[in-house]
Amino acid sequence: MNKRLKLILIILTLLILLLVGYLLYRNTTFRIVSVSPSFQNLNSVTPYVDITFNKDLKNNIHIEMTNQGLQSYKIKNNQLFLYFHIPLSTSTNYQLEISNIESVSNKTIKDVFYKFKPIFSLNISSNSSKYLQKQQIQYNQQQSFNHLMQMLPFISPNGLFEINYTNTNGFVLIITANGTENQKLALNWLSADGYNPKDYKIQYINAQP
Repeated sequence: MNKRLKLILIILTLLILLLVGYLLYRNTTFRIVSVSPSFQNLNSVTPYVDITFNKDLKNNIHIEMTNQGLQSYKIKNNQLFLYFHIPLSTSTNYQLEISNIESVSNKTIKDVFYKFKPIFSLNISSNSSKYLQKQQIQYNQQQSFNHLMQMLPFISPNGLFEINYTNTNGFVLIITANGTENQKLALNWLSADGYNPKDYKIQYINAQP
């Protein structure tokens, strides 16, 4: 085997080892995968930012944001959703600190800091406009979930139905009532309080509360 071929084989071996090492690093290191939209391009009317990690998160994250810009946050598997008080001020430099970041497998990340100044543009592209509309719909839906969760569980005064919820793999209403007539009473209660039952996934339990 000539020297040139040996050199090529050595280089290929090194490249393979580097690739394997990189893949192992990506798979084993707890890290942030993406931030959408990026803080550098955050519009003042963007309702939330989605920070995605490569591992599922524990629900003990601590978040601080200057100027009361943060309204709430939600953790869903490996995603952290930050909901803002919109519109954000385009003349304010915001600072966001995320600490106590831990995965369910007990991996940790050092505190994360973001500094940004929101932009505002009337010339939003068609794709960006659709994205913001989608975000606003999801934001409004989440707010509806939050308000409803504060009211639940609810048992009717006459004990004919109970409305509860689960939020493990998405928000699901649980209606416990004996028979369809009592189930309809539960739906009527939701409607009377301004919640459209068609907007929610509902699980029925045909039993006495």
